[in-house]
Amino acid sequence: MNLFLEILRATAYLASITRSVLYAIWWWKEYKQNG
Repeated sequence: MNLFLEILRATAYLASITRSVLYAIWWWKEYKQNG
């Protein structure tokens, strides 16, 4: 139950979600422009 590790894991989890969302938005913009 190391709080620091818990915070690190939560931060990495949120970062991966944020990156996925940003990538999806970017992909959608590119798709709309090209299609």
